[in-house]
Amino acid sequence: MARVDGRRLLRPVITLHPRENTPPVTLTAEEAELRSDREAGGLVILCRNGEVEVEGKMRLSFPDTQQQTVPFDSPKRPVHRDWLASSEIPACIAELNKKIDESKQEKVGATPKEASAIDKRIADLQWRVHRLSSEPYRRWSNGFSCLCFVLIGAPVAMRWRFDSFLSSFFVCFLPILGVYYPLLMFQEDLATSGTLPPYAFWLGNLVLVGAGFWLLRQVIRY
Repeated sequence: MARVDGRRLLRPVITLHPRENTPPVTLTAEEAELRSDREAGGLVILCRNGEVEVEGKMRLSFPDTQQQTVPFDSPKRPVHRDWLASSEIPACIAELNKKIDESKQEKVGATPKEASAIDKRIADLQWRVHRLSSEPYRRWSNGFSCLCFVLIGAPVAMRWRFDSFLSSFFVCFLPILGVYYPLLMFQEDLATSGTLPPYAFWLGNLVLVGAGFWLLRQVIRY
């Protein structure tokens, strides 16, 4: 390409690779303009007074304006609980349950070796269903954990208000680190595997709330 003038490309050389087994197409023109078409999902190339060459096959010239649309690739979005909006979770669960039903039907009449592979696939799909089903509870419980930390920190700060900041911090932090986070990992493992119901994610928060109210009663008593 010689240079760019505003939205125009002067003397551009554009090479397209349509498919793996298709020879590349080289497009040269006096000037060209690139536009994006969101509805069509592609890149629109407008060329004026140019030449198209298919490597090893043919070469064509055109004096007028030609338009070529290059479609964008649309990779499949991986299904991961952290990448899904809350509104998308029910549809993903329904899709996984559909795959489970299809796998169960496929298992009918299968050989023992094939049945074993299908059972593993079903177990993986069910684990993913449990994981997605518990995701809303995990998000809400993690969000409210900050409020539970405040219920612990506020009475401790009032009780030891004349001590150093680091002393109050470690009095709050060490029990949370030693009790809350191990309990959080334990409940997440059981809830996402289906051993416990999804609302078990609130267990750690309930422990903190109970401890926080007990500490508040100790402070209010004074």
